[in-house]
Amino acid sequence: MTDILMVDLTPNEFPSPFISGYIILTDYHNFINIEQGPASKAPTVIKKIQENGFSETSKLYLFVTHIHLDHAGSLGHLLNEFENAIAYIHPRGIKHMINPDKLWNATKKALGLVADIYGEPLPSPAGKVSYLEDGASIEIDGEVFKIVYTEGHASHHQSIYWVNEKTMFVGDSAGLHIMEYDYSIPTSVYPFNYKKYLEGLDKMISYGPEVLMYPHYGVDEGGVDSLRRHKEIVSEWFEIVQKNLDKGIGDIIDEIRKRDRVFDKVYEALKDNPIISQLIKISIKGMLAEAERLKEEGKTR
Repeated sequence: MTDILMVDLTPNEFPSPFISGYIILTDYHNFINIEQGPASKAPTVIKKIQENGFSETSKLYLFVTHIHLDHAGSLGHLLNEFENAIAYIHPRGIKHMINPDKLWNATKKALGLVADIYGEPLPSPAGKVSYLEDGASIEIDGEVFKIVYTEGHASHHQSIYWVNEKTMFVGDSAGLHIMEYDYSIPTSVYPFNYKKYLEGLDKMISYGPEVLMYPHYGVDEGGVDSLRRHKEIVSEWFEIVQKNLDKGIGDIIDEIRKRDRVFDKVYEALKDNPIISQLIKISIKGMLAEAERLKEEGKTR
């Protein structure tokens, strides 16, 4: 029987659960990992795979939703640890996993201390990384996975649809899910692309998933309904941002709280959580940049 494990990959320095990875054990004693987590948590992933029966004849298949270091920072560690391992990455991300120096330097500049908490990634062996085209399928021991390019959060982002279980591993293409409120905060960090973000949600909806697996954080059995609701949230936030380009991030948050009563409750409950509050701010900052870009683009037409 195929089993799936959710593994907490949140760094010890974080105040609350933030990163979840997933390991699937097939009937033939092979392993599938989606969301590898930061480099600092590579030992956790390695231990979980080993203690569940990985042997010399086992194979490890790694699906990378995108190359941000809270999601794929431990990829190089895993590919070097397990001989029979292969990773499937969006084609735009492969070179950055083979040589992560540029990615690491950019992450340190953007995140500072948080980058150090995530840890420096190791290079991934070029012979162990590959890609699948948008919409392509791969069968592993009877389990079928489809690749869904969802490029609004990042140009190198892909979601993974597990056909057998009607389960979508959404990466950061469907927000940061706050389980207690059944609410997903937009993950619209720079360089956010509004059109592609909505297109990605529509593509995932078209598969009809019943379960969503979030890296931030956990499992949501709302499926299609949750994706549709998130599309409404993103559209409403972006509309508010477009109407308030001359205002600061704090003022925009206040406007969103007035319009969205569930977010108002979420924000009130989590405003003192440094990770969540910072993500809300940088997501609005990403929307501001995108709204300005679209405004300028409209002027040049």
